[in-house]
Amino acid sequence: MKAGLYFSERNVVVSEIYKPKLSDGEALIRVSYAGIGGTDMMIYPGKHPTGRKNLWLWGMNLATMLKSSAGNLHFLLVDSVVIEPTLSCRHCEACAAG
Repeated sequence: MKAGLYFSERNVVVSEIYKPKLSDGEALIRVSYAGIGGTDMMIYPGKHPTGRKNLWLWGMNLATMLKSSAGNLHFLLVDSVVIEPTLSCRHCEACAAG
């Protein structure tokens, strides 16, 4: 699969990466469309505290559910889904500021 990987300030490469293995409570999706979000625009020039090597960018997506290891998901495997890109680490300066 392809992903936009941030390597360093102003250095993003679209790369072929491994297909992830699912852990409990996770889902595998096929991205149909990806967009650049506000956080990506801050990470690219090195102005966001979450920017780190090998970070996957372009969290604004429309996708289709392929597989799920979560028994409590209320989706069919062909449903269209979007990613919640605002999950936080709860530790960095940006998270502390809300």
